[in-house]
This record gives sequence, C-alpha cells and structure tokens, in this order.
Amino acid sequence: MTEAEYAYTTRWNARTGRPVAEHVWLDEIGSREVFAAHNLEVVRVVKRRESDGAVRAAWVMGLAYKAGVRVQWFQGQHTVWRLNDYQWFGDRLFRTVTTSYDYPDTERRYDFNECIELRSLVVLPDGTGHTMVGPGHAGRRGAWVEDRQIENFSGYRTDNLWIDYPEFGDWEPLADASFGGDQE
Repeated sequence: MTEAEYAYTTRWNARTGRPVAEHVWLDEIGSREVFAAHNLEVVRVVKRRESDGAVRAAWVMGLAYKAGVRVQWFQGQHTVWRLNDYQWFGDRLFRTVTTSYDYPDTERRYDFNECIELRSLVVLPDGTGHTMVGPGHAGRRGAWVEDRQIENFSGYRTDNLWIDYPEFGDWEPLADASFGGDQE
C-alpha cells in the first residue's frame, strides 16, 4: 500500500473489524468534528472487506484530548502485538507505557490472555519506572503468571519520549511502533 488509508469512528472493535454497537464509520467532516470534541478512534486500514463492512487494520489509535492516546498494532488475524500509551504532562504527550505481546503463531486471532510472553516498559518523565518480562496470562482471563521479572530503574533517558498532540490527519508520528526507541 503506497498511500495511507484511514477509517474513523468513535469506538472500534478489532474482533469484528467494525464500529462497536451504536457507533458508526464517520466521513471526514464528521471525523474532524469528533476530533475537535476530543474523542476519535483512527483506524489505519490495511484491507477493507466490502461485503460485510469489516476493516482489517495495521493499527488503531484512540485519541482523547487531555486523557491521552493509546495506539495498538495488529499482526496476523488482528492480534495485538504492541501497545503504546501516551499521557499528558504539561502541554505535551509522553510515552509512558510500551507493551509487546508474543503469541504462538499468526494463524488465528489471539486475545491478550493467550499471549505466551509479555514485555512491558513503564517510564515516567523523571526517568524512573520499571520493566516487566515474563509469561503472559495464565488459564483464565486476566490471571497473571507469577514467574515474571520486574525491575525498577531510574536515570532512563526521556527526551525522545515526548511528542505533540497531532493535528487532524497527522497520525503517523504517534503510530510509529518504535517511537522513542527502547534503550537496552
């Protein structure tokens, strides 16, 4: 795909590839109005399945002005492989959470509770935070496996984790899965 194609709604479901319940796809005028009201979800379209209206996405970005931004990237059958959360500090966004999920394969859609390994980095603007690495969820939804490794740190370089809230249509900087780079 040479040019980005976006779809807009106020709430999107990765499982169905459609807006949730009473939410609908928005045209550009409607999406600009919702963006101005600070509650827009932007879906980076990879493939639109016209017969049933579902959309296959590379990523989805939820924008809620002054609440923050969440971007999720998909692989395979719409399985989330990475999630970045940006929070407001002062008048800019800061990438506070980066989580990567590993699954057995890309043959089917997996839920978060089926990931086999999870790696999470949480950073605050003062350079403190923690990393977590280990098995994903166990058995039932939401139950964490106990043998994960958590390490606290300080002195993390944070100058590369700041970003401005986007203008309408300027989605790609926030949608960069490696934004800010991860220090080793």
